[in-house]
Amino acid sequence: MMYNYNMNSICVKVYAKLNLNLYVGQTTQGYHNLDSFFTSVDVYDFVEVTARTDSQVCVSGTDNIALQDNTAYKAAKLFVQSYKTKGCDIHIDKAIPMMSGMGGSSADAAGALIALAKSYNIDTNSAHFADICAKSGSDVSFMVRGGLARLTDRSTQLQYFNNYTRNMYFVVTTFDVRLNTADVFALWDSCGVHNSHNDNVLTDIILSNDTIDSALLHNDLQSVVQTKYNYAQRYLDVCRKIGVNTVMTGSGSAYFVLCHTNEEAQRVCKQLQQERFCSMVAKRVNCGVQYC
Repeated sequence: MMYNYNMNSICVKVYAKLNLNLYVGQTTQGYHNLDSFFTSVDVYDFVEVTARTDSQVCVSGTDNIALQDNTAYKAAKLFVQSYKTKGCDIHIDKAIPMMSGMGGSSADAAGALIALAKSYNIDTNSAHFADICAKSGSDVSFMVRGGLARLTDRSTQLQYFNNYTRNMYFVVTTFDVRLNTADVFALWDSCGVHNSHNDNVLTDIILSNDTIDSALLHNDLQSVVQTKYNYAQRYLDVCRKIGVNTVMTGSGSAYFVLCHTNEEAQRVCKQLQQERFCSMVAKRVNCGVQYC
């Protein structure tokens, strides 16, 4: 099938994610079975896609990422090969911190795929498009849709909670540390850690549209990361001192504090900034990608 291209450049903004919890299960065929709640937050990258006359895919704005490791590049190549379209130039303006556990590389892939789909009038609800998202990266399917969802299995099963209306504000603290996801999971395996039990309380609270207690948030990977890297120890000490619970997102390196009002979030953020941490306030959003 031939697809007609909309010759205008398509620009989207793609939101970051935070893991409210993360439980690591046994491995299946070399992949860890995960159980995690994801929420989109209003930190975002801009992704602009422009048509080419050949079949090449070029990416700019992420020069510190090798092309073969660039998730946006790999996603676009999959799209071009699968739909037999022309290539594209992808420009990314990054604001999502890299290797922070906030889904930056998956966000850029999601942005590229949505922009390409828009350009060629591809149905983003189709099974074919969903398959490309899944093959592009473990978090890409969520980043395309965004909102609030529970991911299970190898991040292949998604349960969305579109009716949850409670505001969530986060004080996100980033560090000048880049953790490789594969390395973190290898560390987890080498430590022989047994995963903690997910008692499903968070699901019950969200289905009841109740306020989430920050004490329920958890990340299995946090303790093993801190055992080896220990980059956030002073931050953790300060959080204990000011009386807030903090959790690492994904495989690190960012941490966040859950707050229920903007005022509370601003207060905690100011306290952390006074301690010279790179902290910012982010709010939960109900989408993954928006057109500019």
